Amino acid sequence: MDKKSLQSFLLYHILHSKLQETMSQIAEKNESTLKQQIAASRARLQCLWNLHGHTNPVVLAASIELDELLNRYHRQNKTQDLNLDSPD
Repeated sequence: MDKKSLQSFLLYHILHSKLQETMSQIAEKNESTLKQQIAASRARLQCLWNLHGHTNPVVLAASIELDELLNRYHRQNKTQDLNLDSPD
C-alpha cells in the first residue's frame, strides 16, 4: 500500500470512528428526551383518567399519544440493537 492510500485508509477510519461516536451521543440524547416525553404523557394520562374516567375521549386521545411514544421508543431501541449487531 502506498503512502497516499495508507493516509486515506487511516483518515477514513478516524472519521468513521468520530461519526459513530457522534451518532451514539445523538441517540443517547434523543432517547433521554423521548423518555421525558413518555413520563410526561404517562402523568398526563393518569391525571385525565382521575378527572374524567377511562371512557372519556380526552383520556382515550392521551392513551393513544402515550402508545405512539412508547412505540417510537421501542422502534428506536430495536434499530439501535440491530446496528450494534452489524459488523463494521
